[in-house]
Amino acid sequence: MTTRYLLIFVILIPITAICQHQKSDTARRITVQYVSIEDIIQDDADNLDFPKHVKPKFKTTEEWLFQVCANKKPKVKITEFDFNFMESDGGRLTIFVVGVNRYQQRVNNITKHIEHNDFKPKDMYFNLTISDYKNLNKEQLKEKLTTQLKEFTQTEKFKTSYLAEADAIVTSYNGEKIWTR
Repeated sequence: MTTRYLLIFVILIPITAICQHQKSDTARRITVQYVSIEDIIQDDADNLDFPKHVKPKFKTTEEWLFQVCANKKPKVKITEFDFNFMESDGGRLTIFVVGVNRYQQRVNNITKHIEHNDFKPKDMYFNLTISDYKNLNKEQLKEKLTTQLKEFTQTEKFKTSYLAEADAIVTSYNGEKIWTR
């Protein structure tokens, strides 16, 4: 008789455990009522049509920035003006600026955060002169550019330009907001 109870016990316990596990899985599935998936898309971020050769028009970063201010203003409101730089195969550094807007799009319970370059100024590129960076490592260069941009945001030229109509001026190379309205 003891063997029979032991056999029933050995068979029933695993079956009960499986049933309980299935019930808890079902309960967990039922409690999920709403799922939101978010995706960040940088539309156009890698699609800037970088020129192979930027002809030097300006002697200093400040001269370039003042010319950007004198360019035609955007047709749409721009949330942020984003400054970044790229390095050519030959080691030449080029700084550039784009006007960025962010949008949210919701499709099938998925929220997509989209960054789109909605404005590219006529003179969006500036080749840094070699003397500006030849003795600097990347971090020092980033600090120097950030300082120059912060100083620029204090000028009257900036304050009366379309750049100051944006919500912020940011630097992609270090993720810093250097000016906000």
